[in-house]
Amino acid sequence: MTEVKLLQKEVSRLTKLVASQEEVIKKLQKEAELAITDSLTGLPNRRAFDKAFDRITSELRRKGGRRTRGSVKSVGLLFVDVNRFKPINDTLGHEAGDKVLIVIAGALKKCFPRESDLVARLGGDEFVVILPRVSEEDLLRLTKKLKSVVKKADYDIGDDFEVTVSVGATLATNQTEAKNLLDRADKAMYKDKSEG
Repeated sequence: MTEVKLLQKEVSRLTKLVASQEEVIKKLQKEAELAITDSLTGLPNRRAFDKAFDRITSELRRKGGRRTRGSVKSVGLLFVDVNRFKPINDTLGHEAGDKVLIVIAGALKKCFPRESDLVARLGGDEFVVILPRVSEEDLLRLTKKLKSVVKKADYDIGDDFEVTVSVGATLATNQTEAKNLLDRADKAMYKDKSEG
């Protein structure tokens, strides 16, 4: 074999090796994406939420501390729970329940389109929204908007059930407040649920 043919053979072998490695990388990237995505709604899942929540709350200034470059002034959190979801599942079936969750996921994405916002499904009929750089007034306005959009949405499950959500909204302006942000949002959601 001539030297040129040997080089061509080696280039061909290396090209095949690179193509094979690219396939492996694509497969691993897809698996990594699936590990942080809710398979039903396509939203980020609990694992993705936990990671994003830790990142954004670490960017909050420390209590009494100065803001630093890259820090955020406030973080809002909405804890969203579908009202009367179990009766929908029990009466109409899991397919109807899945439709409700998918439509609500779409409503959440519609209401919170900023790139900095994160809408995630925690599991079951619970969703959360992380809202960097919002005020208490923003949280109240966005909560009302979300409830209205959810109530008006078309679920295609018949007229026996009106789909609504309960929402707990909380705000943190420093890392100390952020430590119990999820618990406070959860409690606020249950308060909203009890008030109807």
